[in-house]
Formats: sequence, C-alpha cells, structure tokens
Amino acid sequence: PAGLLNLLLTESVTRRSFSASGVCQTCIHVGQALYVIHQFLVWSVCTASRENMVAKAELQDAGSDKIKLLAAAVVGVAGLVAFYALPIDSLLVRVLLLLIVAAVVVALIYMTGKGKRTAVFFRDARTEVRKVVWPTRVETVQTTVTVAILVILVGLFLWLLDSILSSLFRLLTGI
Repeated sequence: PAGLLNLLLTESVTRRSFSASGVCQTCIHVGQALYVIHQFLVWSVCTASRENMVAKAELQDAGSDKIKLLAAAVVGVAGLVAFYALPIDSLLVRVLLLLIVAAVVVALIYMTGKGKRTAVFFRDARTEVRKVVWPTRVETVQTTVTVAILVILVGLFLWLLDSILSSLFRLLTGI
C-alpha cells in the first residue's frame, strides 16, 4: 500500500490537468490517495487486532498445553511405579495396565498443540513414503551385486597401489 500511495501522490503533484467538467485531476488523485490511506489503516488495525487475538490464544493454549504435558508425565510415571510396585502376580495384567496408561499418556499429549503438529507430521511423512517408487526385487539384487563387485575391485586396486608404493619406498630408502 505504501508504494501505491507514493505513486498516487506523485501522480497528483505532477499532473495538474482539468477534465472537461472542470474537476481538478489533482483532487481526484488526492481522493484516491486518501482512500488508499484509509484502506491501509483499516488493514493495519485489523491485522494488529488479529495478531493480538492469535497471541492471546497461543498464550492460553501454551498454558493449557503445559498442564496437559505435566499431567501426561504424572500419569506415565504413576503407571511405571504401579507396574513395578503393585503386587499383581499376573504379568499379563500388569502389561495390559501399562498399555492403558501409555494410551492415556499418548491421548493427553495428542491434545496439545505440539502433539497435533506431530501427528500431522507423521501423517504427511506416511503420505510421502507412499509416493516413493520402490525398486523391484530384481533391481535390488542387481544393485547389490554391482556394489559388491565394485567394492572388491576398488579394494584390489588399492591393495595393488599400496604394494607398488611400498616396494618403491623400500627400493628408494633401502629399508
């Protein structure tokens, strides 16, 4: 908007022609400039209030997120303590209780903003993995054999080069 405002003001100062009806073109350009200023002010006030509301919501969410994460940590630690401390003889029952505690912890973490963003990340990653064109079994075997052969050839070349350089060094130094 500032660039447009400069253009309109420059146009209004440099052009001082009158139309057939006698209205000063400068007045029209000044009116347009005032309209642009008005639109810019409305936009900046709306943007500032929107940013302020978003910041307040994020602060409230951050506070509730911390409480939810703390609750998840407490539930998780309590579940681990219960797993080892309760005198339940059945390992199956203890493991099932631990799995239920883990599900509650995951649910509490998912209810936070970071938990939801993490879930979206994994969902997007899964989508991207589905887009990958994986090699066939034949291509995989061919590539593996090619790499193995090249590793052996490079190893032989380096062994041969090392042997030649060692022989030359012994010949030159007399060791």
